[in-house]
Amino acid sequence: AVLLALQSPAGAQAPSGSSPTEPAAPSLRLRMDPQLSERAAPGQQPAGTTFARARSIEGTIDDRIVLKGDAEIRRDGSVLRGDRITYTHATDEVNVEGNARLYREGAVFAGPRIDFRIEAQTGAMPGANFTYAPRQGRGDASLIEFLGGQQARMTEARFTTCAPGDDAWWIQAEKIEFDGIEESASASGARLYFQGVPIIASPVLGFPVGDRRRSGFLTPSLGLSSTLGTDIRTPYYWNIAPNYDYTIAPRVMTKRGVLFENEFRFLQPTMRGTLVYNVIPDDRELDRSRDNTAIRYEYASPSGLAGGINYNRVSDDNYFVDFSETIVGSSNKVLPQDAFIAYNQAYWNSAVRVTKNQTLQDPLAPITPPYERVPQAVLNGFVADWRGIEASAMLDGTRFEHPTLEPGDRYVADLRIAYPWNAPGWFVVPRARLVSRAYSLEKNLHPADSSPTVTTPMFSLDSGLIFERSTTWFGRAAEQTLEPRLYYAYIPYRNQNDLPNFDSALVDLNYAQLFNENIYSGYDRIAEANNITLALGTRILDSETGAERLRAAVGQRFYSGSQRVTLPGETPRTGDSSDLLGGVTALLGTTWAI
Repeated sequence: AVLLALQSPAGAQAPSGSSPTEPAAPSLRLRMDPQLSERAAPGQQPAGTTFARARSIEGTIDDRIVLKGDAEIRRDGSVLRGDRITYTHATDEVNVEGNARLYREGAVFAGPRIDFRIEAQTGAMPGANFTYAPRQGRGDASLIEFLGGQQARMTEARFTTCAPGDDAWWIQAEKIEFDGIEESASASGARLYFQGVPIIASPVLGFPVGDRRRSGFLTPSLGLSSTLGTDIRTPYYWNIAPNYDYTIAPRVMTKRGVLFENEFRFLQPTMRGTLVYNVIPDDRELDRSRDNTAIRYEYASPSGLAGGINYNRVSDDNYFVDFSETIVGSSNKVLPQDAFIAYNQAYWNSAVRVTKNQTLQDPLAPITPPYERVPQAVLNGFVADWRGIEASAMLDGTRFEHPTLEPGDRYVADLRIAYPWNAPGWFVVPRARLVSRAYSLEKNLHPADSSPTVTTPMFSLDSGLIFERSTTWFGRAAEQTLEPRLYYAYIPYRNQNDLPNFDSALVDLNYAQLFNENIYSGYDRIAEANNITLALGTRILDSETGAERLRAAVGQRFYSGSQRVTLPGETPRTGDSSDLLGGVTALLGTTWAI
């Protein structure tokens, strides 16, 4: 093999300050590299230096040379390879024939031949395919023209960012022009395909080929509705700055009018937020204006000071019912209007919060609005591992107000401690908890005791065994576990019938809830408990990767005694056990799950 290094005349200069009679210091240091990686950065080679390598080299260096057999030429970050390369020094032109490949700026172009001018970075490659690793882009074209400055034009081209062999979508176009500096592309005579089906055709189509955001129209949407008519949404994205942007989406509804959807986002080192304001100036069905406002703001400083706002409001109860595009969106009933300020440190934090809301009512199915916290003050302390002990303490003081229900103040002290024992084949976790609640209520509603106080201890013991055996899962080596689990919870009875219910609710019964002491959320009700939960689970773990391929479990809670603590209107439990709960999750290969 032969390797040459050719220095252009402009690059062969003597160092400044050297004497004409002194030998010039070498302007080029050549190191043999058996790999000659095409990923070498341009700055790693002297500018203007052309490296050539081949099984054999013929010709005159200052005129024309011919490289044969595993031929390669590289200069200023561009690498050309092929079976035969002809390099003309005067025109700086490279002609590659047979298995031609061009590497530059992270892109790889391959075809039967290429004509290329290295310094100008211009040329043409017929019947080519290409990949762009930094952006996972790839495709092919009948002709690729290199226009210099990371620009290229492709004729009869196809482009996608899907993984090879999994073409979920692609763009087919008569011509595609790429701009690597702007990280964008424009296609003429374009069609967008999804799963092999053309879904959009356009004489001109622009799309990004990188992560850089840019202003322009986003994909429009079309819908039909019996209440809205024809529904056309055309969003426009304005990239104001790297940390600011604004999207406006006029939504034309033939039966309603035009809904203007606006979203402004900002991002700073210590804060971020989103402002949304959607308005229809004249709803033809109701003959009035309707709007929706949403504000999200978060602040966090390195000192630990933090704060935030989550404010939501609509003009009327039916706004989401009329204009939401999903069932989940149309079912919004309680819109939070929160603000908080907090201070966070390594072992403690504190916060003051105001929680209000807007409750949307359906005349056919009215709901009771939740209480508002005006305000709530919280102080937390915690230790994750002090000589094996996990401990936490919480102090909470809240003022609850409601438009129709009784107001009141509640003060809570919640102390928790646990000492886990863990081993490869078993675990035992004893926990203890003490919850003390004090209320300040209206005397006219609670003449006997307007300041009740209730202190409730809670104890639990969680334990289990873990057995393992080797097995297989769809032909792969795996480990299967068998995990019996026993959980015991004890809470003595405390009479809470005269306490108001500000924020407690019955927790949905699920598998995780079987291993919780209290069946209620919040602090206004703490259930009496003398319960045992029995459960049996199994898992299958991939022996090579450790990935969980299957998880199955079944469990049931058994009660001792009747239920004496209830929520207002709740029917007490009559049986001595919960429902039998079971669940299975399985990964079938790499693309399916049950």
